Amino acid sequence: MYSSTHVTWARLVEEASKGKIKVTHFPSQSLFKAVDSYDAIKGGIGDITWVPGGYLSGRFPLAEVSTLPFLFGEITGEEASQAFWKLYEKTPALQEEFADIKLLAIHAAASSYPASTKKPIRNIDDIKGMKIRTTKGIKMEMWPPLGAAPVFISGSDIYDAAEKGVVDDAKIDVGLLST
Repeated sequence: MYSSTHVTWARLVEEASKGKIKVTHFPSQSLFKAVDSYDAIKGGIGDITWVPGGYLSGRFPLAEVSTLPFLFGEITGEEASQAFWKLYEKTPALQEEFADIKLLAIHAAASSYPASTKKPIRNIDDIKGMKIRTTKGIKMEMWPPLGAAPVFISGSDIYDAAEKGVVDDAKIDVGLLST
């Protein structure tokens, strides 16, 4: 997925361990598909992965709170991630969701707002009647009461879906890092 970042991270791990840890990088979902990443790590196919939370919607309902739009206000992704990690550290029920893996980090996006391809969205009334790209789980349930129609589209298909009018909103969700 983000191979230059992963290669840099792998090199830094190897340098920090003075060569005791060797990282073999498998780019572009070549070892397993992103949607299968959590189960692949649990099953020992790999040792570490970045799990895209949007692909696992519904599986970790408490962790999904970090993906809700408008949640963090005007803070950066780093600040949102720090807040989410503190929540994880203090919430046994949230820790239980990830009990079968070693969680290295968990992150949240900066403030998540709808991003329309057709018209500006300035308030909740502006989304009425729109087709909103979303992930499964809690986000599928939040849009209908606001007057919008949720449409599940994978991250890799967002651009085409927005271009063809399948969705009016083209926001991308992010996930969490696990091993």
